[in-house]
Amino acid sequence: MAKDKNMLLKWLRDAHAMESSAESILEKQVKRVKDHPEVHRRIADHLEETRRQQTRLEDCINKLGGDTSVLKEMVGKFSGTMQALGAAGADDELVKAAISNYAFESMEIASYKSLIAAAEAYNEPEIRRVCEEILVEEERMAEWLENNVGAITRDHLSRMGVSVHEPSKPGPESRREPPRPRA
Repeated sequence: MAKDKNMLLKWLRDAHAMESSAESILEKQVKRVKDHPEVHRRIADHLEETRRQQTRLEDCINKLGGDTSVLKEMVGKFSGTMQALGAAGADDELVKAAISNYAFESMEIASYKSLIAAAEAYNEPEIRRVCEEILVEEERMAEWLENNVGAITRDHLSRMGVSVHEPSKPGPESRREPPRPRA
């Protein structure tokens, strides 16, 4: 492995550890949401994506001459974050899980965008392609969560006996503009 690719290798290992932690949490979540068929299906689908992502990341690590045996030690790095995001046992567990999963997906998206830039800088087109494919999967999951967190919340409140009103359809003007970078 070329010395100058050590940083790319480190970040790939970090991404693998991140996906390993995600797998652990998703395995627990999928068991707890069986009475929510649509949520269960989407989490189960993303769990399988996550497992495939780990395999693809291992291939990238091996391509750079890295060793995946040290990855188990690194999983702990993200486990605490993911455990905190899990919200297991709370009476509003599903709502908290949807919110925390969305936050975690955002971190994954940023990580893969960074890995894509690094793979480009190191002239590693295959690693870039793999990271772009994973990025698409993470963006799809984040979009699903964004589009469904309101429904998940309303469903939870309805199950609690709250008389839930359907949301009005927001117009394009109701979407906030992102802040503009300062010059």
